[in-house]
Order: sequence, then structure tokens, then C-alpha cells
Amino acid sequence: MKTKLILSACILFLCFTNIKAQTTTNSFTPSHLKAAERMLDASGMLGHMQQLFAGVIQNQANTLPEDKRAVFIKVMQQFFAKYVTDDEIKKAFIPIYASEYSEDELNKISDFLLTPAGKAMTDKQPDLMNKGMAWGQNLGMAHKAELEDMMKQAFNEK
Repeated sequence: MKTKLILSACILFLCFTNIKAQTTTNSFTPSHLKAAERMLDASGMLGHMQQLFAGVIQNQANTLPEDKRAVFIKVMQQFFAKYVTDDEIKKAFIPIYASEYSEDELNKISDFLLTPAGKAMTDKQPDLMNKGMAWGQNLGMAHKAELEDMMKQAFNEK
């Protein structure tokens, strides 16, 4: 069980270190980066990411025995509070968005996100993401044995 806790924490950590590693290779104009930051702010992403992380932590905790959940949640919350701050999220995601969208696109997306329809869309994103993750987790659990068999067969063939 201890190994499963450590593995869960490592997987979450690696997700975020991979994001950071992908963002350090490009250079952008200051106005392009500012447009990306404006879009992040308009999307409410910082608050939504925190909600998403809370959902991920809770979903992972739900896979553990009940007597281990509170400690797991506490440790993961401490970890995220230390390393997944608003500033770190911005440092990681501003270049990601700048690499995917032109400055003009970023400004147009921001303009939409600041409308009532855009705000309604972004406000529902954390719940939709959590529902999507729960669906994926349920799908994986329902077909776990089949997937394990497929993996065993695939690796035995090579």
C-alpha cells in the first residue's frame, strides 16, 4: 500500500515536471506572452486548476483504504501548495499557450472568455473535467483485467 501511495504521488509530480520541461525552449515577444497571460486570467484557469487538482487528489484517495485517505490527501495538498502555486502554473502555461496560439488568437479567445457565454463555459470546466476523469477511472476499473491481459499478451509477443 505504501508503494501505491508513493507511486500516485510520483505520477502526479511527473505530470507537472513534464509540463515545465516542455515550456523552456521557445522565445516569444513580450506582447505575445502578455496575450497568453490575459487568456489564462480570462479563463479563470488558476482557480480551475486548483479545483482540478483537488479532484485528482480525491479520486486517487478514493482508491486507497479508508484509513490511509486523510493522510494521503494532507500530504498531496502540502505538496501542491509548495510546488503548484499560481506563479508556477503561469510560468508553465503561458509559454504553452503562446506556442499554440498566435497573439491575435489569444486576444480573440480572451475577448470571448470575458463574455457571459465565455464565463459560463469556463466556470463549468472543472466539473466537466472531474466527471471526465471519473468516467475514465470507472472505464479502466471495469475493464482492468482485460487490459492487463492485453498488455501481457503484447509484451510476451515481443
